[in-house]
Amino acid sequence: MNINTINPLRVPLLNTTILLSSGFTVTSSHHCLLLKKKTKASVTLIFTIILGIYFTFLQTIEYIDSTFTIADSIYGAVFLLLLDFMEFM
Repeated sequence: MNINTINPLRVPLLNTTILLSSGFTVTSSHHCLLLKKKTKASVTLIFTIILGIYFTFLQTIEYIDSTFTIADSIYGAVFLLLLDFMEFM
């Protein structure tokens, strides 16, 4: 069907790393709040927000660069569905 797949070792791997990192920073922020370290909690929460913005930016680039849409085939539908699901986890 002439579907050019996306190399999983480039942007998708970077996005996975960013998601895991943001999970770590938000957990660290929560832990700091429990220990009443509000300054460190604020810094790690801001870092989490920056990672979220960066993830969304890379996700937008991935959508623009993809040669398929959700209506093209089951591959496009499943790929875009999983990307949207990961973004809201």
